[in-house]
Amino acid sequence: MRSELVSWWTIRQVEGSVNIKRKIRRSQANKSKKKAEKALAEKVALFGHLPNKCLTCEKPFDKMNREQVMTWNVVVRQEEEKVNLYCPECWDKAIKLIKEAKEGLLNKKRNRNAVSPEKE
Repeated sequence: MRSELVSWWTIRQVEGSVNIKRKIRRSQANKSKKKAEKALAEKVALFGHLPNKCLTCEKPFDKMNREQVMTWNVVVRQEEEKVNLYCPECWDKAIKLIKEAKEGLLNKKRNRNAVSPEKE
């Protein structure tokens, strides 16, 4: 009789620990799901602030034009709750300027490094 009680008690303990682990997993999954849904809702709310023209050149943007929707660039700044819209031409110009600026800084750094050993 005693061995039957011990084995029954052991089985109940194992089942209980499995249930607790399952509850913990479900709770964690629900928390992460709620967090993801909240983040998506915030982004969708900011998307409602989408402007009707390019920020730099003021070219009109048609939300119903599939080509424009697929080619224009949207930048969302969540901290400022601001949405910026750029046409492909302005976006390409900005990328080119950033690339040139980076190359200029790298060239200055290389020139300083090349000049400094000669002075020593």
